[in-house]
Amino acid sequence: MPKLLVQFDQQRNLVFRLPDGETVIGRGEEANLILPNVSVSRRHARIVVRGGAAVLEDLESQNGTLVNTVPATRQPLKSKDVIKLGRFTLVFLGDGSDDRFFDGRCVDYLAPYTPGGPVVQGVDETFVMSKESLKAFAAKPPLSETGRIVSERDRRRFWFPEDRTLTFGAGAMVDTPAWYVFGTAAEIRWDGTCHSVWKRSFWVPLSVNGQSVTARPLKVGDRIVIANSRFRYESEG
Repeated sequence: MPKLLVQFDQQRNLVFRLPDGETVIGRGEEANLILPNVSVSRRHARIVVRGGAAVLEDLESQNGTLVNTVPATRQPLKSKDVIKLGRFTLVFLGDGSDDRFFDGRCVDYLAPYTPGGPVVQGVDETFVMSKESLKAFAAKPPLSETGRIVSERDRRRFWFPEDRTLTFGAGAMVDTPAWYVFGTAAEIRWDGTCHSVWKRSFWVPLSVNGQSVTARPLKVGDRIVIANSRFRYESEG
């Protein structure tokens, strides 16, 4: 079975075995191989294995995917190819007899990769920003991959607009109930530098931090009211 070595600086390698079919790599919980860091998109790339051949495809990720230091959108993989996704380095190994070894060590005895394992937790700690960095980050609009909209009524409900348009209203992506709401009342979209909220209905009030608006760039901590529904714009981290 083909496999990926998940490498960390000053840490031992871990192994992730690739089944036939599609394996999605990303930081989101829906991914098959989860790499928990904001440098990795929620759905960053995928590897499709069929008939012993493996092909990597970038899923329009924020930071891109490198294969042997070269940007790749769709790339057939060969053994020992080095894949770079954000802060993570993966090494692809095929299913031949020579692929049982890497750098002179038998990979059959490597521990399996799990995103919640102690090695990964230790690596995540090295990615934690200082207080000064956190302040600088909070003062800027977050990247499309990290900004999310959270319901103030139920914080378990949240949505990632990312680089797509997120709509609010009756029957929209985010249901915004009120007797006078019909169709799309407002939307949040990415303009290449930040998320902005836009009013899309004359009848439905839209405000940000208590101020009535028709369009407004968003920053971390902004409170958005659409009709009777209240939301907060936050960073995922």
